[in-house]
Amino acid sequence: MQYLWAFLVGGALCAIGQLLIDLTKLTPARILVAYVVSGVILGAVGLYQPLVDFAGHRSGQGSNRYSRTDAHRKMPINTA
Repeated sequence: MQYLWAFLVGGALCAIGQLLIDLTKLTPARILVAYVVSGVILGAVGLYQPLVDFAGHRSGQGSNRYSRTDAHRKMPINTA
């Protein structure tokens, strides 16, 4: 069931993006920036994580790549 919600939420986000491309003069780059800024705003007000929990984040990337809990850690430096 979690895959269904992930598909529906992801599909809705893609459909919104496609409608913005088709019905406005916004470029894909501006729509991408709008999505990123929207994600930051949703994260700041505490609504992003409930959306991720509802939609079922599966890929291991994106929202959990660098969370506030990891902000105090230094990023490893690859010296190889």
